[in-house]
Amino acid sequence: MVDAPRPLQEHFVERFSQLKEWEQSQMVATVQRIASMMDAEDIDASPFLELGSISEKS
Repeated sequence: MVDAPRPLQEHFVERFSQLKEWEQSQMVATVQRIASMMDAEDIDASPFLELGSISEKS
């Protein structure tokens, strides 16, 4: 685990926080616009984690 690469999200958050405020705002607005154009505003895209075996449930 010590040598494992950092999760992509951590890398993104670090790089995003280094942007100037106007750049962050521009990126957020752009992603919101894309989501709107794709009718994706109401999609639940939250990450989830399920523990346990991968076997099919009965």
